[in-house]
Amino acid sequence: MRVLGHTAASLTMGTILYNYAHSLNGFLCFLMAGVLIDADHYLDYAREHGISLNLKKVYNTCKTPTSFKRLTLILHSYEFVIILWALIFAFDLNIIWNYIAIGFTLHLLIDQVTNPVRSLSYFFLFRALNSFKVEKVFITKRGVEHAYWNR
Repeated sequence: MRVLGHTAASLTMGTILYNYAHSLNGFLCFLMAGVLIDADHYLDYAREHGISLNLKKVYNTCKTPTSFKRLTLILHSYEFVIILWALIFAFDLNIIWNYIAIGFTLHLLIDQVTNPVRSLSYFFLFRALNSFKVEKVFITKRGVEHAYWNR
C-alpha cells in the first residue's frame, strides 16, 4: 500500500483509539508508527542504489520491488512486532508504546493483505532463509508487477 493509504488507515484507526483513550500523544505516536515504518525501505534503497536525498526518486524506486535484487525491510517483520509486544508486556511499558505497537501491527497486516506477497513474506526469517531475494518474497507475473506497484 502507498504512503497515502497507510496515512488514511492510521488516521482512521488513530481517531478511533483517540476517542477511546483521549490521548493526543498516543494518537500522534500511533500515526507516526503506522506511516514511518516505511523508513526501512530507504535502507534497502541506499544499499542497492546509493544514498539519495531526492525523496521523489527514492519513493518512485521503492514502489516497484523489481527495482531491487534483495529486500531486507527490517521493520516490516512479524518478529519485530512480536518482540515489541513482548517488551511492552515484560517491562510494563506505558500506553504510548501500545499505540506504537498497534501502529506497526496495523501497517503489517494491511501490507500483508494488499501487497502481492507470498504468505510468509512478512516474516524476517523467511526472507533471510530466501537470501532476501525479491522474487522469493513477491508474487510476480511478467509485465504485471510494474503495473501493480505504480497504481
